[in-house]
Amino acid sequence: MAWKVERMRKGFLGLAALAALMGCTATGDVRDPAVRRLTWFSYVSGDDMQCELGLARLRLIHNAVWGENVRAIDVTETPGVGYAVREVRYAEPNWSEIEIGPGAKDWPWRGKTTERTWSAAEYAKVEAALAADGAFAPLAAPVALESRGFFWTAAGCKDGKRWFHAWAYPGAAYAALGFPAVLAPLSPSGEAFAAAHPDDRTYPEQTPKSVDDFVMKATANGVDGRLGLPRPPGNRFLP
Repeated sequence: MAWKVERMRKGFLGLAALAALMGCTATGDVRDPAVRRLTWFSYVSGDDMQCELGLARLRLIHNAVWGENVRAIDVTETPGVGYAVREVRYAEPNWSEIEIGPGAKDWPWRGKTTERTWSAAEYAKVEAALAADGAFAPLAAPVALESRGFFWTAAGCKDGKRWFHAWAYPGAAYAALGFPAVLAPLSPSGEAFAAAHPDDRTYPEQTPKSVDDFVMKATANGVDGRLGLPRPPGNRFLP
């Protein structure tokens, strides 16, 4: 009888996980390309963040042309320990450096992961830079985030409440951003963020025609595209 109960429990858990994916609700870990395909919009919005008073959460995403260079930095506060920082970079795989086999650390399209811990002072430095850039103020108007372009999104928990902001290139707000320069040396990779530039494709290649060409609309509550309307890019093997 006990084994039947355990089997039912595992079945319910499996159904719950499947329902979350089918509803395009972020799980907090989008390194798996199949999960990323279904939940990216929700992940960008920070839907998976459970905010508690006194605990900080932060998610910063830099899109430097989808499929070429996308960096996601997640920060989670643990009382008495510090701030766990995980950075994942999604880019076109360099096949000359890819390991294939059971012992491979990173499979193609799973992204390159680096981690470190911040002190309270380091987190406060990044938070102050974000505040100076208006991150904690609601977006006054929707912002179009084009996959083939450059943009930043920021989501997190502050004073027990979730917040969201976004900046897109070209734009005065994007050009004036100061937090990326503060964040870069504190990021796990320690690398500077890619400089924005106009679309260098020639016409008609600039015309959207592939799964890598999509637009998200950022509002005060996150990005449109959650719950599959419109669907995230239909390609399973996203960078």
